[in-house]
Amino acid sequence: MSPQILQLREGFGRLLCWLIWAHVPLLAFAGWTTTGAALPAALAGTLLAMIYHASWLLYGHAAVTRNLSAIIMMCLPAILLMLFARKPWQMDMHMYFFAMMALSIGWFDRATIVLSAIATSLHHLILLYVLPLAVFPGEGNLARVLLHAAIVAFQAAVLIWVSGKVLQAFERIHRMSEEIVATSVALKERTLEAEESTRVKSIFLANVSHEIRTPINAILGFSHILQRAPLTPEQMNQVRKIHGAGSTLLRLINDLLDFSKNEAGKLILERREFDLVEAIDNQIALVRDSAEERGLGIEVNYLTNVPDRLSGDQMRFDQVLLNLLSNAVKFGRTGTIVVTVRCDEWTDDTVSVQIAVRDNGIGMSAEEQSRLFTAFSQADSSTTRQYGGTGLGLAISRQIVEQMGGWIRVESIADLGSVFTFMIPFERVDTGASAPMRDKAAMPGRPASKNEIVHVIDPRFRDLCVLLVDDNEINREIGVGLLGNAGLLVECAANGRVACDMVGHSGQRYAAILMDVQMPEMDGIDATTEIRKVWSADQLPIIALTAHTFDEERRRCLAAGMNDHIAKPIDPKLLIARLNHWFQRGARKTIPQPMSHNVVPLAGDDAFVTLPADLAPFDLGLALDRTNGNPALLRRLIASFAQTYASAPSDLSRLISAGELAEASRLAHSLKGVAATLTLSSVADVAALLERAATSDETGETDNLIAALAEALDPALAAAQTLEPTVRTINTSQGAGGVRGEQDAVDLARDALVRVLRRRSLTAEQAFDAYAHALGLDAQARQDHPALQAIASRDFDLALEALNLSHPGTFPKRRDKSA
Repeated sequence: MSPQILQLREGFGRLLCWLIWAHVPLLAFAGWTTTGAALPAALAGTLLAMIYHASWLLYGHAAVTRNLSAIIMMCLPAILLMLFARKPWQMDMHMYFFAMMALSIGWFDRATIVLSAIATSLHHLILLYVLPLAVFPGEGNLARVLLHAAIVAFQAAVLIWVSGKVLQAFERIHRMSEEIVATSVALKERTLEAEESTRVKSIFLANVSHEIRTPINAILGFSHILQRAPLTPEQMNQVRKIHGAGSTLLRLINDLLDFSKNEAGKLILERREFDLVEAIDNQIALVRDSAEERGLGIEVNYLTNVPDRLSGDQMRFDQVLLNLLSNAVKFGRTGTIVVTVRCDEWTDDTVSVQIAVRDNGIGMSAEEQSRLFTAFSQADSSTTRQYGGTGLGLAISRQIVEQMGGWIRVESIADLGSVFTFMIPFERVDTGASAPMRDKAAMPGRPASKNEIVHVIDPRFRDLCVLLVDDNEINREIGVGLLGNAGLLVECAANGRVACDMVGHSGQRYAAILMDVQMPEMDGIDATTEIRKVWSADQLPIIALTAHTFDEERRRCLAAGMNDHIAKPIDPKLLIARLNHWFQRGARKTIPQPMSHNVVPLAGDDAFVTLPADLAPFDLGLALDRTNGNPALLRRLIASFAQTYASAPSDLSRLISAGELAEASRLAHSLKGVAATLTLSSVADVAALLERAATSDETGETDNLIAALAEALDPALAAAQTLEPTVRTINTSQGAGGVRGEQDAVDLARDALVRVLRRRSLTAEQAFDAYAHALGLDAQARQDHPALQAIASRDFDLALEALNLSHPGTFPKRRDKSA
């Protein structure tokens, strides 16, 4: 039986309770008006009502209650018929039988309807033969009773037919409902299975990505280091191919992960300021060498003015543009790849950036274009065989562009070339400059004396005080130098706890806080959370400075209450621009803060400090950019770096062996950031691998990484040691102390070279360069030195002998192999 029928029976049974009890006063009234005695009729009705109610309470709408109700509903009109005997309305009471019998359809039970019909017929027979005078005084006969029975039978048949149809309809509805429920359950199960499959796939991809990235990072890191070592042309070619293959594999993994994220709707767009022209130039630089190898040129045309700075997801913009440029190089044949840039739909807050990339490549037919942006597909299978690739690049590009609110399309003719065009709307950033845009055609090139450029704070904000929070002394010195040269006062805190105390004591004096994230005792996240309990983001901007550039790290910083995020190594121009931005938004007044004991002033003798023309492996030009053109600061940083991190390899080995992985990760993280600032990319790369290994508790390759770190670090230490005498003897006198300092530099450089030679390190030639620089050898003398010649032939024992001959008695001679 369907649930709907059971619900109807439940409702009808309750209705009958009220209906039968309602007949008690009706019978009493009928008895009072017809016989003058209301009580007997009322008692009869009460008895019937109590019988039905008891059955309802005991059995509900079961068959016994339904059948009992059929008899009771016939008894009620029978009592009325008796009360109205020999009265004008007596014959009208017969109609009440038919009404009551019709009411029995409410049970939707054939047996109940049949029982009602039988009860009605029996009632008439009883009246005819037992109580004829009560009903048919002088007129009763069997024919008339049979006529009534026929009418009752016909009504019962109609009621049974209607009831059957209703039951069939409800049964169909019930079956359909069950089918719908079953389908819904199956659909829900399939949905859950699909979601679980997607979750498992995501976990699998993340795990596989992690497992693959670890060895790939090692391959890329070591191949990057090897490219900086003196290799034969054949070896250099092989190492470059290894690095290129590793980079290709890494890009493939990134594509797969990006597509998976996009498909699952988990792509999260970031919002940060960037320079559009610089972003485009950077992506073109990445493919220029490949284009030149294929005989292709790259040309950029700016059809309109472009904003100074935009706000949006630069990384995703770069990803789309790089994919289109890479495809243009891959499929290009001859001629020039033309990149066209235009900015349309200017408003006070937004601008639409439209970029077209045109090539003279293989082109595509209309059918091939129709499936071009479909995942895992290319123009045809021969394209994959000839040019390689997975067919994910354009699908990912479309997902990214559309999620950023833009569009991407292609126009192509087979064998003539293609034009890929995409548009993305960006927010414009008010840089505080007088002109809201710049004419790209009129932009000057990068000045030759760029290292001398000093980026200064807006004059309205000069002498404001900034709190710099970093546990690394060298990073604090970098920040003090940058901000001091820019025109700001700087106070320093060594960790988050100290910063919270300083802000709690005199937070009103700080215009902004520059906060490192990874620090001992209290990190930057916890410190920001604590500060935000008192100071809002509008009242006191907090900018994260961290070597972590992951999206998750940026979101974590912003979620904690920080206003902005800047990645190390710090770009002085970007840092000053961001400070100007947040000072402007916070409406900071130009009120110089009084100097406290924590404020770090600039050194007074900095103007007299110079740097050598070359100090390999340091890139002094780039390093000066990162120190805001301050040679004295850079000199101090290089010297401090050597003093602080000379023992980093042994310290990392000790920490990892002792199981202190968190401390090892912190040391590697600190070394990575400082080395990157000082342009020691090989040191930073290996330090990043060590940090990742320590963080993920994957220490199987750490011995090799530490050895690679020592090899990359030794030339830098040797070069840094050559600067120390000048730093110590900055006065103009040339006494014996100055000569002694120069001799110390030679000894230090030679000792570093000896260590490298004894380890048979490929960085021996760089260590020799530092040694030759300390000796003051010219280019010819350097080339003629027997130690360098022995190093070039990879005879490190002979190099040690040559070094000992030039400076005898400084270290033990090697043993005779024949002894």
